[in-house]
Amino acid sequence: MKGMRSWAVGIAAVVVVAALVIGFLPAHTSAQAGSDAGVMVGRTIASRTVTLKFDADRGEPKEILGTAQFDGRIEAFWISVTGVDVQFTRNTEKQINREFWSVKPSTSAGGKEVELRGKLGIRDGSGDWDDSYEGTIDVMVTAVLSQ
Repeated sequence: MKGMRSWAVGIAAVVVVAALVIGFLPAHTSAQAGSDAGVMVGRTIASRTVTLKFDADRGEPKEILGTAQFDGRIEAFWISVTGVDVQFTRNTEKQINREFWSVKPSTSAGGKEVELRGKLGIRDGSGDWDDSYEGTIDVMVTAVLSQ
């Protein structure tokens, strides 16, 4: 019984010493201040909404440009389509056979603006882009800015 007791006290002592040693080591999961703090404080995330408006026209999908301007230099950005509204002009009631729309950025990070290229078009069942249509594409541009 005495041997078991001294064995338990020995294990408890080792656990206490290990806990003290670990408690005094620097934590690797804590937030690091130092030189990275200035970089992180100097960054801002901002968003702009751009509406690409397509006036009434006929023919294959039309391309239009739009620009999102920011107050600082863009380090990185991404775009999200938040809405699309397309219709035949003059409230023509036709069945839509094909609807086409796309948005892509045409600039890279580094400046203070992001240029967008949007395409939009619809057609009925005839297989031709012969009816007049119009619409809008709403795009959210989110950017990481350096100040």
